[in-house]
Amino acid sequence: EKQTFKGGDLNKFLGREIKYPTQAQNNSISGRVIVEFVIEKDGSISGVKTVKGIGSGCDEEAERVIKLTNGMWSPGKNNGHPVRLKMMQPIFFKLPED
Repeated sequence: EKQTFKGGDLNKFLGREIKYPTQAQNNSISGRVIVEFVIEKDGSISGVKTVKGIGSGCDEEAERVIKLTNGMWSPGKNNGHPVRLKMMQPIFFKLPED
């Protein structure tokens, strides 16, 4: 059984919560940050870390918004028993078009 995000659409949630770092905007930094984390058996998350970053504050911001999802997951299950699951989540930083 797959884990589920109880906050609705995860990408919409992340899109609403992300604050584009000023430093990244000023330096025209955009791209994809990949954050790894573990969904624990109780739905909490741990081990949040950037595995592919783009710098200028984006990596820290990506980790911050993933941490906001703590407690918003139902755990994955194996044969009906909750299990820890490692997740990889891409987070996109796209500069607004002029």
